[in-house]
Amino acid sequence: MAPLRKPSRRILPVWYGELLVAEGFLFLAGATLSAWLPGELIALGGGILGGTSLFAALWALPARYRKEGYRLTDRGIERTGGIFYSRKYYLPFSAVRYFSLRADPFRQMAGVGTAVLHGAGLQLRLDGLSPEACRELADHLEHHFSNQTP
Repeated sequence: MAPLRKPSRRILPVWYGELLVAEGFLFLAGATLSAWLPGELIALGGGILGGTSLFAALWALPARYRKEGYRLTDRGIERTGGIFYSRKYYLPFSAVRYFSLRADPFRQMAGVGTAVLHGAGLQLRLDGLSPEACRELADHLEHHFSNQTP
């Protein structure tokens, strides 16, 4: 069995950046609501927001990184992930309709990308792939698709 391939460590700053953006939107929403809420509720909301940010930064994102991975087999691709519990997804190559390689501006700055495999009723995302891993995956899928009979 092929070894489990981990995402690039360069994805962690991207995930932390996404967390900061989400927290910023929550802060703006809380600041907007503060005009109508009493001071005690604002303090409680700030504590909850700060606590969830600290939890996500110190435990949840590193746990997500430890559990993320994918494995190419001769018949398909297996992805593992999860934060609180482990999840495994398997997508056979015969079910893959098409795939795309994406990199938003944050991922481009970090030098990582995301591969999205679209199958029958399933969209499998492999986040944090290095450019070499993206090329290898694309070559592997193109080789598999070129060997199929129409």
